[in-house]
Amino acid sequence: MKKGFTLIEVILAISILTLAVGGSFALIQQTLVAASIANSKLIASYLAQEGLEIVRNIRDNNWLNQRVNRDLSWKAGLTTGIYEGDYNDESLSLYSGEGRYLYIDNATGYYTYLASPLAGDIKTKFKRKITVTEVGDDKLDIAVQVQWSERGRNFSVEAREYLYNWYGY
Repeated sequence: MKKGFTLIEVILAISILTLAVGGSFALIQQTLVAASIANSKLIASYLAQEGLEIVRNIRDNNWLNQRVNRDLSWKAGLTTGIYEGDYNDESLSLYSGEGRYLYIDNATGYYTYLASPLAGDIKTKFKRKITVTEVGDDKLDIAVQVQWSERGRNFSVEAREYLYNWYGY
């Protein structure tokens, strides 16, 4: 009986080992890609929710200001249109065509629009569009869409909510 392996057995073993290692690397790569996209979707959903909170805050401030100025509408600054805004805005800005990218402000760590970014500010891949539609005298339809591109594909997350004028009731 011969001891050792034949050349065919060695080549076959190396082929099987190469396929197993190659498959493992492909699986790891796909897992990393999926984790990156899931992370971006999570950030985008938080940015969309923040957009709803921005509009809700404007409405709530209008209610507070009605105590001083009874002629102020609960939906002042929230007419039908397409806007953008960030967490420290007291009003919405008109959406600028393709939209501006959000930055991570180095000083605060928050996502914001920066007119003149500083060296430490990080430009993100996210754009946020806030659409306000007046449905009636006491109802607004708010849709916030966050868009980004990643790995050659376009992604989008949308959050929607109706806001009502229930304060006066």
